Amino acid sequence: AIFALTVLESIEVRFLKIKRTRAVLKLNYKGSPGSIDGEVGSILNSHGLEIINHSARFADGGGELELGLKAARGMQEIPFKTIVEAITGIEGVYSVKYTII
Repeated sequence: AIFALTVLESIEVRFLKIKRTRAVLKLNYKGSPGSIDGEVGSILNSHGLEIINHSARFADGGGELELGLKAARGMQEIPFKTIVEAITGIEGVYSVKYTII
């Protein structure tokens, strides 16, 4: 069990109560795929999420990234609000969606 949640995180998680620990995250961006990949991966890892599959489509000057995610063992829920805010803050990202599976 993870008890190290801050008060702020637990308030955010309360609105996104889930029982499942897998999700698909889809984001659209403008710019270089390499830098977006690295930044998104870093954010997900820092929140204890593992990327289980990765799909990317590129277009002129941008593209779409689709990631299958799995929560670390012992995690009860994925803090989507926090993750979406962090990823939306990456320069070039203009759309972030997730689906719980």
